[in-house]
Amino acid sequence: MTTDDVKAWLRRYADLLREVELLRARADAIRYRAASPPTSALDGMPRSPGFEVDKLGGVVGVADALERQAAEKEQDVAAL
Repeated sequence: MTTDDVKAWLRRYADLLREVELLRARADAIRYRAASPPTSALDGMPRSPGFEVDKLGGVVGVADALERQAAEKEQDVAAL
């Protein structure tokens, strides 16, 4: 390997590690927001639940998808 090859490999390695870190941070932020109860509107007006489906399930699904992407990226890093 030449010096340029090593530098390119290190750049790719660092980029993948950064991506893994960002994906995990996004998943953690999503989980944190899902764990915090939303504040209610204090205007005194009644609210209907609307047509909201399982919001928490959707949030957990997104966070899990991000975790899977991070795990795939970690495998790519390990394969380098």
